[in-house]
Amino acid sequence: MHVIFLTGIPGHWCYVPEIAESNLSLEMQKALIMPPSDPHCSMYDVNYTDILQSRNPKFNNETPTKPCDKGWFYENSEFDQTAVTEWDLVCKDDHYVNLLLSTTFMGIFLGSQLFSSLSSKIGRKPTFLISALIITVSDVGSSVSRNFVMVVLLRILQGTAISSIYSTPYALILEIVRPELRTLMNEIATVSWTAGLCLLPMIAWVSRSWVIMSGLNSSCALVLFLCGSVIPESPMWLVTQGQYRKANDILKKMSKLNGKTAHQDYRLLERVRNFGHEYQRNVADQKKCSARDFFKYPRLRRRFMCIAMCWMLNTIPYAGLQMNTRFLEGNKFVNFFLASLVEIPAHFGTWFCIVNSGRRWTLLTAFIIAAISCFLTFPLDGKRHLDSEQNFRSKRTNKLEGKIVIRVKKTDEFNCEKDRW
Repeated sequence: MHVIFLTGIPGHWCYVPEIAESNLSLEMQKALIMPPSDPHCSMYDVNYTDILQSRNPKFNNETPTKPCDKGWFYENSEFDQTAVTEWDLVCKDDHYVNLLLSTTFMGIFLGSQLFSSLSSKIGRKPTFLISALIITVSDVGSSVSRNFVMVVLLRILQGTAISSIYSTPYALILEIVRPELRTLMNEIATVSWTAGLCLLPMIAWVSRSWVIMSGLNSSCALVLFLCGSVIPESPMWLVTQGQYRKANDILKKMSKLNGKTAHQDYRLLERVRNFGHEYQRNVADQKKCSARDFFKYPRLRRRFMCIAMCWMLNTIPYAGLQMNTRFLEGNKFVNFFLASLVEIPAHFGTWFCIVNSGRRWTLLTAFIIAAISCFLTFPLDGKRHLDSEQNFRSKRTNKLEGKIVIRVKKTDEFNCEKDRW
């Protein structure tokens, strides 16, 4: 999500050397450069040396204009440097901002299946370490690269590891804790995500530079790499691979750390081995699945389409609401913080609703409330008679309400995944 601040678009107008080097106030400079018809991408086609010598320059609708031909001047009230100011991604090149924003999702699309298979082949821990290392290297590389194409490629590479850096620890948790604790552990993990989102605008506000912020983000990934090096491998994965002694050693350490007595059981290794043999027999007895089953079984196809649709309809508005807080009126840092903070009551609400109402009704209710909250923002755009501050607050409130229930849906879907485990 930090890419939102990396691609921050500050206020800008055409750069005119004569005006920039003058002693005029910023407001006066803008008045001399920015035509009302296209204030950010055009400038008056006049001799600015003569304009500065004139005591009372006047412009009207008939004054000729031309596109910016010497770059842009950027305000530094929010950022000193962003990817936008680095490559002048404004006006005719503003579509490259959306390209940078979408690179992460391109990478997630490409990397989700790759790292999922890798996690099953080489283990949870190595996959997590590889993901953290990729994020560290690609984030640093994209911030110091002077080639825009290379930045895009590195951002895509980083995206390939993002899904793994989130899902691999989740799988590790599911395979370690007792079934009755999985919902609790999932809530703790998602609250940690929200805490990081709340800190992100503060870091962006303090750093003011996309290079510094990328460095801080890569340092966080490096911390994950260092922490991951001391995290044990999943005992369940080791058992599925026939590595019973390693699984036995990890279980003994877990028993000692938690004050249990399993490590004193001299038959623990035998029990682990018996469990592994039983698991292998169950796997061998199960019918092998293939892609043809999707077309062969209508119920499987129907349920798959429903789950895929739920994920898609949840991820799009979640990412959209979070990433488009920069377009809301007001302070973009505060808007992002509030959009993140509302997830905290959503976590506790999800926990309560799942326990009392189950997964399906929680998900359906959240979809309905989220849709209503998001649709309520549309009529406000047409109510020009409302006070602008009142309009802004109403729109922000509705979007935050939608964000709350969308987080409920997202957490509920994770818990549904947990049930399938």
